Amino acid sequence: MYRILLAEADRSAIGEAMGEQSSAAVGISTISEVMSPGSSGVRTTKDAIKMLEQENNELKERNEAALSLLRSELATAQDAKLKAEQRAAQSESDASFLRDRHKSLQSTMDSMNTEITGLRAKISELSMNVSSYERKVSDQQTELLNVRWEKQKESDSKITAETSLKHSEAKINQLNQEIEAIKNEKNQMHRLLNQ
Repeated sequence: MYRILLAEADRSAIGEAMGEQSSAAVGISTISEVMSPGSSGVRTTKDAIKMLEQENNELKERNEAALSLLRSELATAQDAKLKAEQRAAQSESDASFLRDRHKSLQSTMDSMNTEITGLRAKISELSMNVSSYERKVSDQQTELLNVRWEKQKESDSKITAETSLKHSEAKINQLNQEIEAIKNEKNQMHRLLNQ
């Protein structure tokens, strides 16, 4: 954009220079006409100079307007360039931030993946330990049931033994009574025989 404006300024300057030459030629021609003895016009040298000054002032005004326009366009171009550079710098800053953010997130993700792998290994180990504890509990429950069964058997055997003992004691008492009755009967028979 800046180069285009410079090219346009050069073309404008060349055109204005040619315009100045043309105006100067016209002015000289006008002066010649005024100073020519055979001129039919009533212009004086003062009028010719005034006309030249007016043309020169108009030319200066056009030059200043063109220069002001060029300066305005140049300022606009420089402002656009500055804004573009600022946007580019901001974009680069944003891109750098996003790259750093991506690296940080990737590092965090890698760390989390490592931690997840460790947690999975720990969960697997805990699952194995739980299975082992469950087997131990099952074995202990089985052993406890066996102990209770044995105690029940012992209790039943004890009850059976006590019942047998009572039955035997009753039988012995009965036998003792029978023996005592036999002894009494024997004694009576001896007494009868001795009479």
